[in-house]
Amino acid sequence: MVAPWQTGPVPRPTLLLKYAESSDGFLSWRWSDRLAEVEAAHIGAEVLAAVREGLAGSLPNPLPGESTGDAIARALTSGGFARPDLTTVLCSELGMALVPQPLWTELAQAPERPVIRLQPSPSLAQVPWELVLLEVGDVVITAPASVGPAPGTGEGHGPQGPVVAVVDPRIPGQAADSALGSVLGRPHADSPLAELITRHGNQLRPVAASYADLVRRQDLDRTWLREACRAAERLLFVGHTTSAADDGLPGENSALHLCDVDADGRPLPLTAGELITGTGTGPWRLPSRVALLGCESGGDARDVESLGLVLAALHCGADLVTATRWVLPTDRALAEAAGTPLSASPLQELVLAVDAAHSAAAPLEAVAAWRQDRARTWQSTGALADSPLLWAAVSTTCRPGSHHS
Repeated sequence: MVAPWQTGPVPRPTLLLKYAESSDGFLSWRWSDRLAEVEAAHIGAEVLAAVREGLAGSLPNPLPGESTGDAIARALTSGGFARPDLTTVLCSELGMALVPQPLWTELAQAPERPVIRLQPSPSLAQVPWELVLLEVGDVVITAPASVGPAPGTGEGHGPQGPVVAVVDPRIPGQAADSALGSVLGRPHADSPLAELITRHGNQLRPVAASYADLVRRQDLDRTWLREACRAAERLLFVGHTTSAADDGLPGENSALHLCDVDADGRPLPLTAGELITGTGTGPWRLPSRVALLGCESGGDARDVESLGLVLAALHCGADLVTATRWVLPTDRALAEAAGTPLSASPLQELVLAVDAAHSAAAPLEAVAAWRQDRARTWQSTGALADSPLLWAAVSTTCRPGSHHS
């Protein structure tokens, strides 16, 4: 039986695009209505290296010897995302390097705007594919075919149920301005994110009458989250996440930070591995739609096993997961780079846009429409508040076999 929220227009043409690599890179593509007609192309190792190097200098992930703050300032003021014209050049170069001309021709000749279901390889995990392919299709990242929900996790049924919102949780022992301090800054009653309370009302978990009740809580630990997610259809996490790839560790060590600490009072983050195994209590059951908005929360593809928070969420029953592929600049970092207070709150507006998309009947289309609007605004204003370092960081991954894939 198909739930009402799953109904919609006839599916658009779909391109299945997959990248792989050993020393060199390879890609293959086929259309959903012609699955037997597979085409392929080669990408030289020198091209992969050039892509990695070019992105490293443009993204806010720290380079060797660089602090996170310095990395964000560098990316906002130099590199491929510092100005609209530089962004155009970078995306054009990435497109020429990674998409062969025959495929560009096929995309241009598609009878209507296609959906591009893409699997990146480790070297290409941080490519802003949605921006590179913006003019020719809507990109969704597809998890490996082997990824499926664990037995007993079930599958979510839509966005109508409770919404679990973990918003900038307070990690015990961490000052607001420390490395694991507040990502949203001092709470204010007129914060844009107060809209979450209006939107979700009595469906919101934790129950909150005001923004101050929702943000910087100290009681949102892994025990609370696990129980809250059992009956929920949405999870929105906004806070600190840790990518195992940055420390050269296996992807199962990627983690999100809640209010847990160990016996010595040190932060005890919730890892991808724990989500999958449950550490003796069985795998978690996560909602149908999950948003993990933290620094490089979607870094799974950088791991050769494609393991991380996104894959863990899909394994635990999610249909789709929206996450970020690099470090996210905070509103404070944007204001410092601009040298003046901002008139808007770009990070909070990003959170609201993703939340709205996950509330929609067609979340993939909603995210794509929002991104297209952001791209037009960036080209028009060139303002740091409209930087693609925020909105181009966001990617959505679908589980194979879900109604979204």
